[in-house]
Amino acid sequence: MPQFKRHLTGFLAAAALAALLCVTAQTAKADNLNNSQSQCYVTFTVSHPDTIGGPGEYVTQLVYTPPPGFVFKQNLVKGSNAPNFKAQVDATRLVLTMPQPPNQFPKSSTVPSSFQFQIGIMSQTLACNYGTQDLQDMLVKTSLSDGYITTSRFASDGLGNVAGGTGTPAADIPAAIDPTKFTQLAGAKPCSPDTEADQKLVNGCPDPAQVGAADGDPAYEGGQLGGSPANRSCAPSGALATLLQNLTGDAGTRTVTAHVPNGTWATSSTGVQVVPIEPTPVAAPVSVLTANPVNSCASNSQTGQTVCAANNTDIYLLSGTSLTSTMTSGATASAGFTGGSCQNCGVAINQATNTAAIMVGLSGPPSGSGIQFLDLGTNKLSSPVAAANQVSEGIVWDPNRNLVLSPNEGAGENGAGIYDLFDTSAVPSPITSSGQVVSAPEFANPVYIPCRVVARGGAGTGTFLDSAAEDCSTGIALASDEFKSYAYITDLTQATFTAGSPAGSWTAPQQFLAFPEFSGFAAGISGIAVAPDTHLAVATGEFGGNQFGVLQLPATSGTGTPNVVDYAAASLPNTPGGQPWFQGLDPHTVTAYVSPNDGKAYALMANLASVPCSGSCEGYTSKPTWLAVIDMAALLAAPRVTTEAGPHNVDPSYDLIGNGVVRYVATGN
Repeated sequence: MPQFKRHLTGFLAAAALAALLCVTAQTAKADNLNNSQSQCYVTFTVSHPDTIGGPGEYVTQLVYTPPPGFVFKQNLVKGSNAPNFKAQVDATRLVLTMPQPPNQFPKSSTVPSSFQFQIGIMSQTLACNYGTQDLQDMLVKTSLSDGYITTSRFASDGLGNVAGGTGTPAADIPAAIDPTKFTQLAGAKPCSPDTEADQKLVNGCPDPAQVGAADGDPAYEGGQLGGSPANRSCAPSGALATLLQNLTGDAGTRTVTAHVPNGTWATSSTGVQVVPIEPTPVAAPVSVLTANPVNSCASNSQTGQTVCAANNTDIYLLSGTSLTSTMTSGATASAGFTGGSCQNCGVAINQATNTAAIMVGLSGPPSGSGIQFLDLGTNKLSSPVAAANQVSEGIVWDPNRNLVLSPNEGAGENGAGIYDLFDTSAVPSPITSSGQVVSAPEFANPVYIPCRVVARGGAGTGTFLDSAAEDCSTGIALASDEFKSYAYITDLTQATFTAGSPAGSWTAPQQFLAFPEFSGFAAGISGIAVAPDTHLAVATGEFGGNQFGVLQLPATSGTGTPNVVDYAAASLPNTPGGQPWFQGLDPHTVTAYVSPNDGKAYALMANLASVPCSGSCEGYTSKPTWLAVIDMAALLAAPRVTTEAGPHNVDPSYDLIGNGVVRYVATGN
């Protein structure tokens, strides 16, 4: 294999901490996983501490070689948070083969994560009587999913540990590329294009000595888009859609395009704005004309197709900037929500099966609403599936677990919000005939906080679950609680289901979380979305206001009751025209995506200008004029101040635009 040195992902491939159990002073350290003076245990911490890894890049194998005069023992112990790796060990080598997606390490290249394991290392001459610093010169070879292989030599970190990793490659052991993995994605390039002839190695790739190590950074190579089609499907069925294209092209040429409806459930503007978001500088937006007001869109980045739902029964299929087909849903009535009414109320796409779920109003019981499935390969609509409980303002389709998440607005006994899950494992793909009957069993979970301040008639009331969101890589699911500064969180990997009619039931470790710094949101926490594979979520209000927040979700699941790791509240600055940001209406004008160009997680929000009107339009007649593109990790890292609400506030003097956290893109309206 061609060999050359370069700094890549910043994995601290291992740090052998001072946890040698034959040294009494160190046996009580909190990072010890096991205690036995005869086992010579050393604790290893494998960490991914920064954000310079390529999008979607993960560890495939770690190979440890003990320093001269030492051998491994056959006594490996995994830490409680360790991935399900396979270990092979003999006296001279320890090989850890890491799991593949969706259980890879790390889950995201933009969020720090770590795990631990323990193994005995015995001196051939001193048994267990040695110190941590005697382990210097131990080697670790790290293999990454893009084919990059590097070896590091452990050295003292000055803190009583020895450490090594991809950020400190051994100067005397060349790095390598496995070309069978480096070119595994269709269209992926084995090296950077357009390299001058005198700067190339014999294999045609750039010579790092000539072009610099950064030229080999996989964040800037082709075919490195993070996230599977299934995880990219996990966007809520709000107004906005993001379409990622040219994913096998060179970095800087991959495109992100937003589809922005001009209408809402409460307004009647027709058409869709097709707005380029990446690369920058952006191209001009294009208007797509429609016969009726559009309230929501969803895109399939696998096929390049976008589906938009109108307030009536129209379903519009778009390719690029062209309206290619108009279909008619099975809606038979209008469904009503706190933010308006609609016959077609929203759309989500399962990118793995190329199937759309349309939220529709239905006449008669049980709830006057349901879900209809559209096969985008055959253009066939199933018969609608009537919901026992009213569908959500913002559903999410999780292809990994075959679930549609649908939390609703206080429809349960005493006004409890009902978090519905629809099992879509039996929804056929393809749907071969129009009106085909499909099965999507419904499971309900009434949730509330007793004695809510905002009530609908008694204790335990006043829960308005407004939208779903999910980190589909972990199964951590959310729901916003409208009009309040609370959000619901649960772990779907621990869910248990009980069949029933017209709906079964489900439960899982769950709780409501208070976010006092979000108390200034207009209409409370309403819109919410997760950027795929990043464990980062965005939360917004609606019907005005400029406040929003970013949440860091847990990187693991499967045990305990989930909680957020961190969060930050902020206010969007005035738009380039000098107007205060005014958050859009319903359905929620927020989504999130991972950039195929720089691998960062971005939130996307749309505004609305408030213009007086008469009649039932609720005072809003204009169209969205600006999109806010928000670097979610950068917002979490911004300076903070403590107020009466709490410590999770971005310093209002911190220039979000000047520091690259927020940029605005005109919609063309």
